[in-house]
Amino acid sequence: MEVLNDKPTIYVPQFDADSGRYFDESPFKLHSRNNVMYTCLCNHSHFNTMTSFNTHIKTKSHLKFLVNYKLYIKDTEDAQSSSNDYQSKYELADRRCKHLTKNISDLEKEIAQHKLLNLILRYQLLKMDKFEDCSDTIDDSDVDSDQQEESV
Repeated sequence: MEVLNDKPTIYVPQFDADSGRYFDESPFKLHSRNNVMYTCLCNHSHFNTMTSFNTHIKTKSHLKFLVNYKLYIKDTEDAQSSSNDYQSKYELADRRCKHLTKNISDLEKEIAQHKLLNLILRYQLLKMDKFEDCSDTIDDSDVDSDQQEESV
């Protein structure tokens, strides 16, 4: 048993290079069954048989669409290229954002390490200051007076 595709295929008219115009050519064989569902962009009508296709291509909306098909395609191509351009710009900006976020994270880790080193150095400096304060209490004049007492 064959699985049918629920999503319709977009019908695209054929281009005649000699006349520079688009024309309709049926995508179906005569009396065929279980055909693919096609959708025409003129008014989003659906067809899957030769009869419904022939009926559709005779409508006014489809005939206008066929005459102006190049304009429809140009608009679609412009929109697609614009969409692709925005998509690529978004991807580049997203990559740049991720890169900068990683840099920020690395720099924050570095700052934390520097703060820790700063704290350690302050503590060591404080200990040195206390040690110097202790040595300041023993004054040179005190040492000289002690030596004079011993000599007497």
